[in-house]
Amino acid sequence: MINRLISRVRYKVERAFGTMKRQFGLNRARYFGVRKTEAQFAYAAINMNLLKAANKLKLTINPERQLQARCA
Repeated sequence: MINRLISRVRYKVERAFGTMKRQFGLNRARYFGVRKTEAQFAYAAINMNLLKAANKLKLTINPERQLQARCA
């Protein structure tokens, strides 16, 4: 019962971590030390947020461009 309630949130979080692992190389830490590893993760999180923002902008811009391309 509790697992079903948690699974909705877990799905979104795990998907984000999976994307960060694949695209930003977070399979292993590149550096030794907690501070450097935290910095690496912070940069990956920033990049992930920029990627999400870019994808959202594409979603709002692309439909207009597709209509113009089809009409031309």
